[in-house]
Amino acid sequence: MFFTGCNKPDGKGSCDIYISHWEGSAWGIPHNLGSPINTGSWEAQPAISPDGNTLYFVSNRKGGFGGNDIWYSTLQQDGSWGVPQNMGDKVNTSFDESTPFIHADNETLYFASNGWPGFGNKDLFISKLDHEGNRLSPVNMGTPINDHLEQRALTVSLDGSTAYFAAERPGGKGGLDIYTCLLTEHLRPTAVAYVKGRVFDKTTGNAVKAAVKLTDLKNKKRTFYSEVDYLDGTFLVPLPVGSEYALHVLHPEYLFYSQHFALADTLTEKDIYAVKVGLERISSGRSAILNNIFFPTNGYELLPTSESDLMELFQLLQHNKHIRIEITGHTDNTGSAQANQVLSEKRALAVYAYLLSKGIDKTRLAYKGYGQNNPIADNTTEKGKQQNRRTEFKIIATDYGK
Repeated sequence: MFFTGCNKPDGKGSCDIYISHWEGSAWGIPHNLGSPINTGSWEAQPAISPDGNTLYFVSNRKGGFGGNDIWYSTLQQDGSWGVPQNMGDKVNTSFDESTPFIHADNETLYFASNGWPGFGNKDLFISKLDHEGNRLSPVNMGTPINDHLEQRALTVSLDGSTAYFAAERPGGKGGLDIYTCLLTEHLRPTAVAYVKGRVFDKTTGNAVKAAVKLTDLKNKKRTFYSEVDYLDGTFLVPLPVGSEYALHVLHPEYLFYSQHFALADTLTEKDIYAVKVGLERISSGRSAILNNIFFPTNGYELLPTSESDLMELFQLLQHNKHIRIEITGHTDNTGSAQANQVLSEKRALAVYAYLLSKGIDKTRLAYKGYGQNNPIADNTTEKGKQQNRRTEFKIIATDYGK
């Protein structure tokens, strides 16, 4: 939790930004974020991106456009916050901008301003990214959200349909009250589903402090990276609707977990996912399913969307040079057993050939097709058949080169 604290003994200025972590059943002791986030100026109104890697906030520090500007800082590899950057003239003016909110789609920014053309004291604006990731000029959210009085501090639900904001209005309780409304389509962000889960050691059941990574398979960009809760191993990852994603759970002492999520252009109840991630330690006989390896129907050429799993497997072998693996192919029971046997072998061979092309020594690799002989689900349903059409890898030795 990021929050504003003012006039505290450990403060650097009038108001600073603090952080507190949820520790099992209570909030931990708050800590001042320190420099370079906090200065002798005024820093307040923090908003954290859904992946936890970008912190937006408001400050009147030097180097801005005048008044209060919106700034952002990115999380560095060592866990520190980078030098804050001004959001520039696509957001800030010589007047005051305030109360930034970045939606869970990690693209749509809402904020208040009295510098951009508006209806009165302070209006609410929406700023989106274009297809190349550049921020567009903000759009006034218009009536009935904005009027001649003050509006600020807008937040939007995960599905993008409902807004909550503070406003000074006739008929209110006095000062700024909280209001809610449904957003029209042009004011909505991308709808977001989410996957939540817990990571644990499959043998002991104990929580594992792993990293969670989400990759958009359409553009091959990493959209989320964070560590799970260090006490109970839980995590929550936003899934913007309209793309396909590879989810990977990673720990250097375990085989990685791979999962695939295909989200349609509309959000439904089924797009809320719950997963239990039991990780297997790296040892002989352990195996894992590669849920993001894709082939054409009845074909064995690796599709481009397979790259995320292929790279994770390559990196596993790079970081563990003492292990040997067998890549295995499996099919459902559609068609003849002989055809399925050949297809499964060729698919396993395709992954084997990819790893060879990346420089993995062939003495560390084997491949085998099992056809339709080892189903893990019911072949009488399409969902079961899909689960049975899979590629796996198994550790066959842990003493290579010793």
